[in-house]
Amino acid sequence: MQHYSIGVGSDYFGLSSVVVSTALVTDTSPPTEGKIHIEQKLAYYSSDTINVDLDYQSDIYTIHANWKDFSDIESDIDYFNVGLGTDHYATDVQVLTNVGLKQDVLWNGPFIPGEKYYTTVESCNKAGLCTQRSSDGIILDNSPPIMGRVQAGSGIHHSRYLPLNTSLKLQWPGFEDPQSDIDHFKVCLGRQKNMCDIVPSFNALLHSYMIKSNISLPIKTPIFATVWAFNGVGMNVSSASDAILVDVTAPYNNIKPSIMLDYNTVKDKTAQWEKSIIKVFWEFLDDESPIFNHELSHFTHHEGHTLVEKVHLGSEKHYTISLDGKNWLHNGDIYFVVITSCNAAGLCSTERTNDILIDSTPPHQGGLKPQMLWENNRDTNGLHSNVSLTWYGFYDQESGIEIYYVTVSRYFSKQELSGGVLIQNHDITSEEQHGNFTLTEALKPDDLIIVSVWTANSCLEAFSSSL
Repeated sequence: MQHYSIGVGSDYFGLSSVVVSTALVTDTSPPTEGKIHIEQKLAYYSSDTINVDLDYQSDIYTIHANWKDFSDIESDIDYFNVGLGTDHYATDVQVLTNVGLKQDVLWNGPFIPGEKYYTTVESCNKAGLCTQRSSDGIILDNSPPIMGRVQAGSGIHHSRYLPLNTSLKLQWPGFEDPQSDIDHFKVCLGRQKNMCDIVPSFNALLHSYMIKSNISLPIKTPIFATVWAFNGVGMNVSSASDAILVDVTAPYNNIKPSIMLDYNTVKDKTAQWEKSIIKVFWEFLDDESPIFNHELSHFTHHEGHTLVEKVHLGSEKHYTISLDGKNWLHNGDIYFVVITSCNAAGLCSTERTNDILIDSTPPHQGGLKPQMLWENNRDTNGLHSNVSLTWYGFYDQESGIEIYYVTVSRYFSKQELSGGVLIQNHDITSEEQHGNFTLTEALKPDDLIIVSVWTANSCLEAFSSSL
């Protein structure tokens, strides 16, 4: 509001004059606050106008501040004081300095990277009333971010082999910027590091991991993931993963898993008498990624006694199961082993062994029927006797009877009449077994001879009977 003083003077003759003073403005309020901007030529977030306020800048040698919209409708702005500090309204770097009616200031450093600096502007009107405004601060950063690492897969280590070519999980921990923070990441995939010929680069915002889907990755071709980290001033650093290989096929069986039946057993038979050991061999192959591990499981046909729950192995191709006395295999049980082979991409194939029967006991002893029929015949080699024998009672409930062995002699330990050991196959259609044999000599009435019959089960456990 304006005020005026009026003075009236009269002389002796009654003449008067009026005097009016100049306007006196009454102002009881400080100026209104304006806006403070920090600008830098070619800065990451700015153009060359004062309308953009920087939060970060790469120049650590100068700070350029400007301000506008400070006003006072009563008494106008008389001057500005400007200071610089490390906190709001602080002037610990540059004390408040009168800059007249200028609306910008340039401070020279160098300044400390990573420190946040605040500009304080004090606007004073002609009534001597002042108001202060502080900027929101600017951080100086002249270095790129700290490099992290890039890896494929979801584990704590890089997965070199992956089982899918339509999606890929990436993670890139360790990128950071202590001065101006990470602003965003860019990610791409290529056949070489820092190359983006498979998946073009894209903005991953501030994520530190991602699953990129709906892609088509090449097979049997090294793939590299490259990540760029950008800080607040636009500086960046890149890091690339180790090679990634895609394997979409499981291992294939080259040598079928088998129990070594030539170990304590009869060749070409599927039983063994040894109850404390099973030896298994196999071979799986994979053309894209190496065989990483195997899992061995042991089963019986009736879901009964098992040796071990599971055995986890590396890339071995054979394994021997050794058992203590409390866990021996059971007579009469049929066992088999299942092998699961997994490649480095995590794809697996499963195959099982042949069956094996365990029989550690000999057959049950039988006997010879006392009546033996014989007759003498002459041929070109002379006179011989043909004998007919019958035996019974031999059996083996675990592995069965397959063959019988027969000798004839005048002595307990010899075989001169039978000319060695005679072999007779087991007749499964009859409980009694019959055999006709030709002796090397002719028998005479009242001759005393010894006939021995013994049998063996599939595991070569034998039992004999003599007459």
